[in-house]
Amino acid sequence: MKYFRLLILLAAVEVGCSKHDPDYIPYGLKGLNVYLFDEKKAPNGDYFAGYIECSYLKREEGLSNARALAYREAQRLHFETLNGRYYIICTATSESSCVTKVR
Repeated sequence: MKYFRLLILLAAVEVGCSKHDPDYIPYGLKGLNVYLFDEKKAPNGDYFAGYIECSYLKREEGLSNARALAYREAQRLHFETLNGRYYIICTATSESSCVTKVR
């Protein structure tokens, strides 16, 4: 019984210390929020482009879809895309709409 408690304690500590993978994608990922920015359009240069639903296991596909969404919306709205820094992708979980920024 003593070893069982120790195992549970170690598992709890491990889960608490590793909420994100090395690329800062949370294990509880529910989706990705995509934002655009064009400093030439400031102060109206911020724009919410959309939400991509995905799980941690489908994160690569989700990130690819989020980048494609960002590019399509930036083109549609005539945002500057040449410098490659026109979008931000935030991870979303059930607790927060921007846990980490992954781009």
